[in-house]
Amino acid sequence: MIFIYDIWINLNDSFYDFYEWNDNDMIEHVRKIPLFKIESDILNLIIKKSIILNKTFLLSIYNKCEIFNNKRVDLIEYSAAFSDTNRVVIATFNKEGEVIEVSSLSLDEELEILDISETLNKKDIKYKDLKNKYERNIFTREEYIIINKIVQELEKIKQDEEKIKYLYFEWFGNSKNVSFKKLIDAIKKEFNEKHLDFIELLKLVV
Repeated sequence: MIFIYDIWINLNDSFYDFYEWNDNDMIEHVRKIPLFKIESDILNLIIKKSIILNKTFLLSIYNKCEIFNNKRVDLIEYSAAFSDTNRVVIATFNKEGEVIEVSSLSLDEELEILDISETLNKKDIKYKDLKNKYERNIFTREEYIIINKIVQELEKIKQDEEKIKYLYFEWFGNSKNVSFKKLIDAIKKEFNEKHLDFIELLKLVV
């Protein structure tokens, strides 16, 4: 088993590129972690948290990841680094093999690990594809925060039919078949400049 050493990771529920890391994120210093070269389609499923890895693989990485924590070293039960020679992803798993959190790496560290992964043989990992489990893979971190804020504000006035009707008109340009669910679904479907205007409008309405 190949290990990589002395890297910084930012584990989150969703995958964020390094340039999307925030100052208040919990950045952790990894002492060592196993590295595997895998197929790109498996890496994509890990990023999307849409995969269950088999227990044989889980056992092979059990307590192999070490994290510096002040003056001691802590273990993460199931964690590994994965590369398809184009990018690197760090992931943690529960005992069932489901992805819990994922992290990208800084550009410098990623390039170093990509060089290492070029020399490895691909790991054949058995897995189950959880189709359509992951929903948030088309937004940047900032977009995701704005969409969530809009949804939270709308939930506050969900029972106010007049306000919902007004906001529905502002979003769709008509008041036909007003539906709170339809409004929420449209807001969560994709991100555009309308979201920025809409969140300002909500400050006046909510």
